[in-house]
Order: sequence, then structure tokens, then C-alpha cells
Amino acid sequence: MKKLLITTGLAILTGHSYATQPHMALIDVSYIETSDDELSGEQFRLQLPVKQGLYVSYERTSLDGDVANSGYKAKSLGGGVFWGAAAGSSMYIGYKKVELDLPVFDDKDVTRYELGWRRRLTNQLELNLEYNQTGFDMEGVDEDGYQVGIHYYFSPTFAVTFTRDRWFEQDRTFLGVRFTSGK
Repeated sequence: MKKLLITTGLAILTGHSYATQPHMALIDVSYIETSDDELSGEQFRLQLPVKQGLYVSYERTSLDGDVANSGYKAKSLGGGVFWGAAAGSSMYIGYKKVELDLPVFDDKDVTRYELGWRRRLTNQLELNLEYNQTGFDMEGVDEDGYQVGIHYYFSPTFAVTFTRDRWFEQDRTFLGVRFTSGK
């Protein structure tokens, strides 16, 4: 039911706009803070289109805390498909293989699926909404997640980003920069 509501909401939001399409070639570098365990760290993400409608992505996240064994590292490699949903917006479906390095468990390999919508509200402002599901295979860990992001472009190739997400049962806040191809 939750997936149906999110998909319907994304479809409604893909109305007409005069802004340019969201960029698919991205480099994001962000500082992260979490709401629990007072973890902080950084994330690096590279996303590149490889053919019309296809992209690959690599992501590296590192979080540390004041309490021993409270941080974790994650690396992911994946890809997906994207398409123009309307003028100024696009949707994507992605798949990632995530390698988690947790101090209290052996290294865990998990799978993450993503369904997202991106819209250029103006030539300077972009909104990103995403629902994701990660197969943590750990008892009591919620596999559903979300992401809401605002990106402000100072030029066609540089933006400041602010993102909130829920992943691995943590609310995370990202503040960073984005570099794009400008195309």
C-alpha cells in the first residue's frame, strides 16, 4: 500500500514545467549527521549515464561516533534506468549492491532497490523524492527508507545540496555540494 501511494504521488507531481531536465552525470560530496548515536561523517557519490536511459553509480559512506563500535562504512555499486516523466522532471528505478562494514557484525552484502522522481522546479532549484528498500536481513531492522532532497544550482555545473533520508533505521541529514556535466 505504501509503495502504491508513493508511486501515485510521484505520478501526480510530474506536471508541466519550463525548467531544464535534471542532470544524470553527478558527483556529490556531503557531510552527514544522524539523529541517533550522534554519528557524523561523509558521503561521496558518482553517477554517470552510460546510454540513453541507463546509468551506473558508485557511493561510499563513512560514519563515526563518540561511542566505541557505533559507526559504520558502506560502499555501493549499481545502476538503473531513467526517463523523462514530463518537461523538467524525470523518474528512475535503481538497483545497488551495498557492502556494509559494521563493527558488531561480519561484513554484510545487501541489495537496495530505489524508485525516485527528480524535478527542476526552476533552472536553479531541483527537488528529489525517493522511496527505497534495502534487504538488511537482520531481525528487527526496517528495510524501507526514503530520501527528500533540495539542490540549488549556482551555475549549470555547481549546486549546494540539502537532503534528509531514513536508512538503516537512522534519520540522516546531508549538506553538500554537487558537480554536474551541465548537460
